[in-house]
Amino acid sequence: AAERLSDAPYMACEGTEVIKRVTWENIHILVDKWPDIDLPHSRVIRKVLWAITHNQMLEEHFQDCGFALATIILVALRAIDYDDGREDAQKMFQYLT
Repeated sequence: AAERLSDAPYMACEGTEVIKRVTWENIHILVDKWPDIDLPHSRVIRKVLWAITHNQMLEEHFQDCGFALATIILVALRAIDYDDGREDAQKMFQYLT
């Protein structure tokens, strides 16, 4: 049987002063569901992404927990696109590529 992405060992993260380990541990529930997250939930996760970008710690969090950060970005894209426009959403998506 295939391993679920949310159970993968690369979801283990140390955490930082901005995003604690427990937050990363809870992100795993979104890995398999991110395409279906509705706008209100996307906005909640966007606040996590905002905390990272506001503190200019995108690279630090990528090094600590790249796969979970990618999940956060993918979940937040719906809110970014709806609230700030396609251009801002595309910029954030380009970070993943």
